[in-house]
Amino acid sequence: MHGKTKDTIKARLDLERMGIRRGLWMNRDSDKARRDLAFFSLKPNEKKEFLKFVSSVKFPDGYASNIARCVNVDGGKFTGLKSHDCHVFMQRLLPVGIRHLLPEDVVKPIMLLSRFFSQLTAKTLRKTDILQLRHDIVQVLCKFEMIFPPAFFTSMMHVMVHLPEEALLAGPASRRAEKKCTQQGEAEGSIIEAWVQYESLTFCGMYLKDVETAFNRPQRNNDGGMRKEKLSVFAQSARPFGDPGRGESFSTNDMEVAHWFVLNNCDEIMAYLDEHEEMMKREHPSHLVAQKQRELFPQWFLESVNKLKSSNSPTYSDELYNLAFGPIRAELFSGCYINGVKFLGAARDDKLCTQNSGVHVPGGGESTNIDFYGKLTNVVQLLYKDRYQVIMFKCRWFDSNPNRPGSVKIDHGLLSVNINRTWYDDDPYILANMATQIVYLDDPKAGSSWKVVQKMDHRNVYAIPELDGNTDNDVDNVATNV
Repeated sequence: MHGKTKDTIKARLDLERMGIRRGLWMNRDSDKARRDLAFFSLKPNEKKEFLKFVSSVKFPDGYASNIARCVNVDGGKFTGLKSHDCHVFMQRLLPVGIRHLLPEDVVKPIMLLSRFFSQLTAKTLRKTDILQLRHDIVQVLCKFEMIFPPAFFTSMMHVMVHLPEEALLAGPASRRAEKKCTQQGEAEGSIIEAWVQYESLTFCGMYLKDVETAFNRPQRNNDGGMRKEKLSVFAQSARPFGDPGRGESFSTNDMEVAHWFVLNNCDEIMAYLDEHEEMMKREHPSHLVAQKQRELFPQWFLESVNKLKSSNSPTYSDELYNLAFGPIRAELFSGCYINGVKFLGAARDDKLCTQNSGVHVPGGGESTNIDFYGKLTNVVQLLYKDRYQVIMFKCRWFDSNPNRPGSVKIDHGLLSVNINRTWYDDDPYILANMATQIVYLDDPKAGSSWKVVQKMDHRNVYAIPELDGNTDNDVDNVATNV
């Protein structure tokens, strides 16, 4: 940026006086001295390419401002970036955009610095991770000293050494009381006064009825809360919305595929699935077991539940019967609020300046440990008897099998997927509560058919650790959410 660089003529002359970095010395021809472009600087055409990449970026609703509008490609500069946008730029965009533009020796330290700030500003911190960051940042700065001139290392660069210790003492950066400081001259008193005001307003707000306060105000992405149903598939905290658009339909085959996925992913009926699988193994060859179970289990399960009903079994319930009976109809939507996160179908999402269609399902279980990456196309609401419902996502899944050439790439810890290669086209459905949101960024190094996957942290969504009741709560090494 003009006027912000530390690679000045004086910095080059300092290198000459110190007798170091001969490649960065001033180039003298006759009576003139010329400052050549440093190996860590971008050429004009490279700057333009990087700015075009940033101008194509879209983030989820509420995550950051519209960074693309802050880019002046022709002028070669950024305007109007907020402080939070600068953090997003450093942690999310800079590592992706410079990989193919700068030498490897320059890219690696920048990637490490970006990862350092991403881990340090996370909502969840562990003591062991912070201690490792305290060790890593010293090495990162040492690598920077081998690249940039001494003028680059101001007091602000040295502050990074103390940030892990600060996090160790004060907790996650997003929850610190220093943000309540409004008077720099009297910092401690300003924080105390602000905290007293906050506690007073909190106390009074809890007694106000019929008045919107911080305690009863609906969240930005209000999903309606958890339902009280006993079966997990009926108890989703999801709220679909929006018209799916013209030409969208839901066939009988789609209904059967979606219903089988619901049955196969309902924890409460796993015993029925295991029993039926053993029957299929006795009656059919091993290579046909999965196919036969998928075809025959729904009807067998309904008959089993009817037997429980006729015998007045204590394990029978109306929820179980409605699940076995199957959905009576389906409704399609273009979006959904689920677990405090907003999802939108790709057809609607592509028209906006935000991106809310990226879907990620972690792999696990005995069958596969491959993570699934895709884009949401439609939200499906399966309606059962007695107003029970299941919210499902219909997605376009990108082939993420690492054993198949041309499917995924990993470069400097960044995962890229080929969006032109898909799989599971005949089985596109998942339960809505299985999905976590991701963002796809253009991969300028791999080409237009590749997208870099970025996992997201959302506002008011936290990872709460599950502790065993018989285990002591070791506060030194558990995740901290202050």
